[in-house]
Amino acid sequence: MNVLLIKTQSNLGYAGGNNFGIRRSTGKYILILNDDVIIESNLIKGLVEIVQSNDTIGIIGPVIYRYRSSDVWFYSQNILHKTSKVLDVPLL
Repeated sequence: MNVLLIKTQSNLGYAGGNNFGIRRSTGKYILILNDDVIIESNLIKGLVEIVQSNDTIGIIGPVIYRYRSSDVWFYSQNILHKTSKVLDVPLL
């Protein structure tokens, strides 16, 4: 795995920093994580497998749980499913 450290001239904030990195990305996929996130060992592999299974997928994300809990902390609105089924999501 190759990692490139990019330093900005000023603090761009969270969204600005993400956008800065995305514009400079040369990878096939982009995963945005906060610095305090703990991921399961199979998260990236699972997301990549799902997105590669259907070329109409443009964005994908996992259900996010509270630390050391089974309580859901975040999921895309109206899209909580406990399967790896690909879902059509309307643009809001």
